[in-house]
Amino acid sequence: MLEGRKLKAAIRRQAKFDENIVKAEGSWDRRSAECQMRDDTWEAYRKNAHLARIVKAEERKADRAAKRTTTCQVCGRDILANTGVIAHHGYERPQGWYSQTASCMGARFVPYEESCDRLKEVAELVELHLAHARAAREGLNTLPVTLDYQHKISGYGRNAKYETRTVILPENFRDGDYYGEQYSYASVLHTRRRNLDIEIRQTAEDLAMMNSRIAAWVKVR
Repeated sequence: MLEGRKLKAAIRRQAKFDENIVKAEGSWDRRSAECQMRDDTWEAYRKNAHLARIVKAEERKADRAAKRTTTCQVCGRDILANTGVIAHHGYERPQGWYSQTASCMGARFVPYEESCDRLKEVAELVELHLAHARAAREGLNTLPVTLDYQHKISGYGRNAKYETRTVILPENFRDGDYYGEQYSYASVLHTRRRNLDIEIRQTAEDLAMMNSRIAAWVKVR
């Protein structure tokens, strides 16, 4: 049991401890209120910024809808033609911004609303390509003595390197039999026929679409 000076010292320590607790609680409440105020301010700013982005996106969408009133003759996509001719489109950049593949064959020509002459030219090229593909497919109906194919020797993707190899028609080969051995004569023949069949089907569909657009063309400008 504490008495005298020890009791007075214990009372002072307890009072000091209680005072520190009160100060700490007050400080925490103040910091919590400040944080809550900052959070409320940030939430209001975030909501306003979000609404502003929505309004801006709608304005850009409406602006694009007003401008995209021209159609590419070849692919039929809505493409800008601010200079009077269809802008470049349909290209890819396989190796970054310093490389670019060819654009759509309708780029830099007047839009479909004004003419379909370019579409007629491309349709003739597609029809010629289709005839060549069909001739190549018919040529595979009789078994060729040799078949060439591209064999990858190194690399992947754009950096892959290939070399041309040749397979020879085996003796007693029966057409229609497919052997699972990779790069065998049967495998190369089957792959060549399948790829030509797919190319012929897709090219015929594209040509039919082009011919239908040519038949439906009406000048609107």
